[in-house]
Amino acid sequence: MELLLTAGLQHRLIDPEQSKWSLEQRALMNTLADRSYEAYAQLKDHPAFMEYLSTYGTLRHYGATNIASRPTRRKKEGPLTLDDLRAIPFVGSWSQLKQNVPGFYGIGVALASLEKEGRLDEVAALYRDQPLFAALLENSMQSMRKCNFALTAHLEKDAPLWRFVVQCESRV
Repeated sequence: MELLLTAGLQHRLIDPEQSKWSLEQRALMNTLADRSYEAYAQLKDHPAFMEYLSTYGTLRHYGATNIASRPTRRKKEGPLTLDDLRAIPFVGSWSQLKQNVPGFYGIGVALASLEKEGRLDEVAALYRDQPLFAALLENSMQSMRKCNFALTAHLEKDAPLWRFVVQCESRV
């Protein structure tokens, strides 16, 4: 009830004219969206992505439990693919690893690319002026705060899969 009341009040207090997006803001947001999507698409298409999650995540355990009466995957046979995987085991496995990479990776790579171009001032202004963008970044930051890569540092003994994690971490 408190959240609904707060959201209603906030909606009434924000001037709709003030929160309109300028053409420059839209262009910047589209740039961020395109770069973020491209980075995430490359991540999930990486050959080690599903292998890493299947090997070190909790996917195999989700299949053995009865969570929301849903199986881990849609298809019953063949190798597990990302398209085949259901949301609860996917998110749960990353959470259990304390590596919520999908929650911040795409936007992190997009922001890093804008930083290299010297455009962080534009991003800061967008964050300051657009509540929707601020909420998006704060959600991504929350995902990062939930990570603790030190807990899985022992995985570096498995060099090929560990290189995948290091690659993810270093791009953001």
